[in-house]
Amino acid sequence: MTESADAPKGRQPRRRLQYGEGREALLNAAVRVVARGGLRRLTYRAVAEEAGVTHGLVVHHFGSRDALIEEALAHTIRTSLSTSALEPGTGKVA
Repeated sequence: MTESADAPKGRQPRRRLQYGEGREALLNAAVRVVARGGLRRLTYRAVAEEAGVTHGLVVHHFGSRDALIEEALAHTIRTSLSTSALEPGTGKVA
């Protein structure tokens, strides 16, 4: 059987993340969970399911739900600013 065949319908198959990519993958998964269901749906288990990893990995990286929310927000802001067409500090389009 393949990994995708082992995963329940609608879930990402679990995969081994490479060193250094885990935290970003979890933050991206957290943002997707919030986008679909709001902050009330943001749980360790929902993020783990979305990312295709174990619940324990999410706990290991963030330690608390508040830390997960804070990091996901900061990640979203950093991503938005880095992909923005604005010149930093000017408000002018580059």
